Amino acid sequence: MNVVGPARLVLLRAGKYDYGEVELINPLHLVGPNNVGKTSLIAVLQFLYIDDQRSMHFSREMAETRKYYFPDQNSYLLFECLTPGGYQVVGVQGLGPVRGYEFQRFAYQGRYDAADYLDDERRLRPPEEVRARLAARDFRLLEPRHLRAALTGLGDNRGVNLGLVPIRQRDHYERFRSVFGNLLRLAHLRQEELKRFLLEIHRGEFQQGAIDLETGYSSQYRRVCRDAEALGELRAIAPDVQRVLELAGRRDGLRRMLPGLWQEVRAGYARAESDRLVRKQRGEEKLARLHRETDGLNAEEKELGAKRDAALRRLGELQLLLAQHRQEEEEFRTCLADFEAARLHELETELDRLGAVLAQAVDLDAEKVRDRLHRMTGELATLRRRQEQFARNVASRLQPLLGDGIMEHLFRLLNPEILGLAHGDEGLVVKDEALLAGLLQRFAGQVQEGVYEDDRVRVLLEALPEPDLAVFRDARTLGGRVAELEDAIRREEQLLAAAENAEENRRQRTALRGERDRIKKRLDRFQAHQRRLPEIRQFEAEKGEREQQQLRLEGRLAALAARRTAISVEARDLEDEGRRLDTDGQELLRRLHRLTAPASGWPVEPFQAEGRSLEELLGLYDRNHREHEEIAGRYADELRRIEQRTYGRYLGEDEAATLANLKAEVEALAEREKAVQELWKSLAAGLQSAFKGLHRDLATLSMRVDELNRRLGRVSISNLARLRLLLNEHPEWTRRIKTVVEFEAMPLFADPDAAGEAQHQLGELLERNRRVELGDLFDLQFEVTSADGQTRRYPHLDSIESNGTTITIKVLINLMLLKGLLGDREVSIPFYLDEASSLDRDNLIAIVREARRMGFVAVLASPEAMEAADTLYFLRERDGRVLLAPETAMVRIEREGDDGG
Repeated sequence: MNVVGPARLVLLRAGKYDYGEVELINPLHLVGPNNVGKTSLIAVLQFLYIDDQRSMHFSREMAETRKYYFPDQNSYLLFECLTPGGYQVVGVQGLGPVRGYEFQRFAYQGRYDAADYLDDERRLRPPEEVRARLAARDFRLLEPRHLRAALTGLGDNRGVNLGLVPIRQRDHYERFRSVFGNLLRLAHLRQEELKRFLLEIHRGEFQQGAIDLETGYSSQYRRVCRDAEALGELRAIAPDVQRVLELAGRRDGLRRMLPGLWQEVRAGYARAESDRLVRKQRGEEKLARLHRETDGLNAEEKELGAKRDAALRRLGELQLLLAQHRQEEEEFRTCLADFEAARLHELETELDRLGAVLAQAVDLDAEKVRDRLHRMTGELATLRRRQEQFARNVASRLQPLLGDGIMEHLFRLLNPEILGLAHGDEGLVVKDEALLAGLLQRFAGQVQEGVYEDDRVRVLLEALPEPDLAVFRDARTLGGRVAELEDAIRREEQLLAAAENAEENRRQRTALRGERDRIKKRLDRFQAHQRRLPEIRQFEAEKGEREQQQLRLEGRLAALAARRTAISVEARDLEDEGRRLDTDGQELLRRLHRLTAPASGWPVEPFQAEGRSLEELLGLYDRNHREHEEIAGRYADELRRIEQRTYGRYLGEDEAATLANLKAEVEALAEREKAVQELWKSLAAGLQSAFKGLHRDLATLSMRVDELNRRLGRVSISNLARLRLLLNEHPEWTRRIKTVVEFEAMPLFADPDAAGEAQHQLGELLERNRRVELGDLFDLQFEVTSADGQTRRYPHLDSIESNGTTITIKVLINLMLLKGLLGDREVSIPFYLDEASSLDRDNLIAIVREARRMGFVAVLASPEAMEAADTLYFLRERDGRVLLAPETAMVRIEREGDDGG
């Protein structure tokens, strides 16, 4: 028979899973290293079983958890569930970053089909396409309240009936959420939680269950206390009432007097203000006249000041000119103008010469000039040597022998320098002139029409330079050449000197220019000084006139300043008087404003103010009004204290009615004491009866705890001989109510001390406990007997024996509590047990077996595989992502028996 519950869990692009799929029908074991995603896989069951994300528990904050599981709109959590109406899928889809990584739930009929979400290439379909494929299967969006109704079958489920949490009462769902969260997180099972779950599970078996002290008894107790307190207060408030009446009389007398006095104060203020304004206006008129006179003085002073300033400026100019003249006279006393003019001419001439020399040296290269000069000097030496040897040179001997024409032809071909050699020197010796002449003539005979030709060579004479034979034959020509070369050498030497001394020449020229400029400037100033001599006498005469004018203007300005000072003093006195009047007026107005006007409803009686000044009237009103405020405050405080002590029970429509009510209540004290005494007896008897019923319910709960202990006794837990849950009663509750009831026959007003103690004890009970629950009457403890016979008790299920033993007990207790909430309905609910390897094999098998017996599917997790579950899923991570497909990651365990072997 198929059991209602989730059959398959699928994650699509959620958390670390690109794809994850596990079956939830039988116990399973998630195997993988730490942080691979085992916990995050099974934690998503909260999205199926828990309607409000505020009640979910994850390792991260909820906002970060949503972003982790639902990074975009293609993120899905899918739960294939077997329901009373067949298979249905409950899905959770992410809404993406634009919607704050929120999610929405949906449901549709039928089983999970991967093709609805993945295309043929195993890629996620767009959300619109997914929804279109599911539309024909009664696709519906679910709000949290719809999911809750679909799970429990209670409320508006929008036609989706899952039946996964068949609780017996509507408010049991909150308990289910808490226990389910404990199963997923294996939280500490505190005593208060265990008590609350036990009471909720067995609520239908209790007759009394709880005592509503607030509704059933606290109001009656408060009425007893209130009436008793009111009666006691009425005895004590009579003197207070008399004092309040006396204060009211004095207050009303002041209220009749103050309005008339206020009118006199206002009339006196009006008269004082009128007088102040008249005096202020007179002062302002006189001040205006002084301002007009000041304006006239300022205009005249401005005009005279302008004239004085002009005279001073001109006088300053004249003094400057005369001072410059005297300085120039002293300067030019020793000036020799002709001498300095001659020196200026010399400097101009020398500057022209230096300018010409520097102009020549602008583009000169000293090294090139030096080479050229060296070459020309060598050429000059050659010419001078020729000149010295001219009478003995070869040309003088050959000329007569050969003639002019032959010489030109021959020495165009031969080196002409031979002609300049001295005969008989080492350079050339003519042994036989006739033979030499014949040889040369025969050689010259080979020249025909400008061409030399023999058997070996032919030379065009025009191709060779024409020799200059004049220097070898004419002494004057040679002398002229020597003189020209000497002039050229002198020019080159000058150029070389200019190039080598250019920087020195520039410095010399700069110095000469400075001297020339100084002399020229001095001569120009001297000539200007001479030209100004006629004007200086006029300036001296004008200076005397200006000084007299300045004295006259200064005198007049001093007189104007004195009058303006006098006006300023008078105006300041008037302004001070005006400010004093303003200050007096403001101070008077502030004093008037500080006074509080009488209320409009107070009666107005004439006030006799003869002979009293405004100052006296203000002081009188202030004193009387403060006295009224003090009396009114005391009156209000006294009346308020009476109202507070009586809690305002005697307030009437007005003060007179309130006082009348107080008087009437005091006269009825005896009758009211009797009524309060009867109410007190009834209250004590009712509480006694209610606590007896609550004690019977405690006995019923004790029997149910015994049944839970019997179920725990059927489970074998390693290292433990026995595990029991103990219910310890709180007898102080019964003692407390018994003590109060003993005073039920005692009159409240016979023995004030004893009655007050009874009231105090009952009041303390009712004040501290608005409602007495059955759980207030007992505590729970876990009693553990180890294998060696030692017994220990623990108030909470935090750490009992070993960690593995503690986990085993936590799981079993939570499963039994959850089963108690669900009743006898056949449903399958997964729960998670992390670090299963920390439990020994026997405890793990006991958990899986007991869970299966109660209708729960164990989901184990650890780094190593164990055989306690029916199915193993091996989780592997690649590049931070997990692909968990049954065909590649699931291994089923086949068993020979049903004992977990």
